[in-house]
Amino acid sequence: MRLAKLAFTVVVLAALVYYLADNWGPVRAAWDSLTWHAMSLSALAVLLGLGASSMAWREAARDIGSDITFFASARVFMIGQLAKYVPGTVWVYLLQTELGRRAGVPRNRALLVSMMCMVIGIVAAVIIGVASLPVLIVPATAGLPYVAPVRAGLLCLAVASPCALVVIIPRVLTSLIALLLRVTRRPPLEAPLTWSGVLRLLLWSTVTWLCYGAHLLLLFGTEAGAGPVAYLRCTGAIAVAVAVGMFFPTPSGVGGREGLLVAILAPVVAAGDPAGLAFGVAWASRMIFFVAEIVAAGMAALTDLHWPDRWRDMPEGSQDADLRLR
Repeated sequence: MRLAKLAFTVVVLAALVYYLADNWGPVRAAWDSLTWHAMSLSALAVLLGLGASSMAWREAARDIGSDITFFASARVFMIGQLAKYVPGTVWVYLLQTELGRRAGVPRNRALLVSMMCMVIGIVAAVIIGVASLPVLIVPATAGLPYVAPVRAGLLCLAVASPCALVVIIPRVLTSLIALLLRVTRRPPLEAPLTWSGVLRLLLWSTVTWLCYGAHLLLLFGTEAGAGPVAYLRCTGAIAVAVAVGMFFPTPSGVGGREGLLVAILAPVVAAGDPAGLAFGVAWASRMIFFVAEIVAAGMAALTDLHWPDRWRDMPEGSQDADLRLR
């Protein structure tokens, strides 16, 4: 499977390079239209989104009994999520689990927290994607043959939304997690999830997507429309693209996210070559994300100098005892 994923990644990257070379003119025009001002604000929006994701990680940890600081959760999430650039999604969970242990969250809890964040984050993306359907599903644009399949996919998202809403019911989510723990022979949950904890996690996940939508809108400028319509359009597109890209068998969903962004936004972009512009902006977005994630991880690591993890040298059993005493 590892060799198959590596081969698939090579094929995807080769296809992307070919497309880039074949459409270099409009892609370069898209990059030339980007200003340092727009890219800087776009990177800031990504950093704010990563901060919101760190808050989501903290709220999930608090809901299952581990009360940690924002700086500790930022170190766990921001540093741990860099492992997504290594082939195999399991590395993110392994690294966040170990970093969570250093922050005082036992390994089993840290793994659950990361999985909860992923599930609720996808649910938030589905909700935003469905809310943005009126501005994403538009009449077909001439010369773009993939408009009909994209429209069908977005409508399938609307059909799947009731299932997503059912998942966030604490009793249902608790049952699903309990089943997963039994299958993997992990210790059971110490207490059921609560409405307040799940809703706080959903809120911060939604804030993450809203920040990412602002990031994309700053790159597109007026080409994606104007006002709230353009913002909703960009937010829905990036939420769906990133969430679906998580399941693309390449590091960090490379290729999958960009392809979805082009397919979703090209039909609604006001440009002479909408596909080329969307492709250029999608890859500019990827590069800004990469730089912002590196910067965020570095900033999170530096906070360890002033707000160190108090459990870092304690064995895991001692962490549990200390939490019970608190």
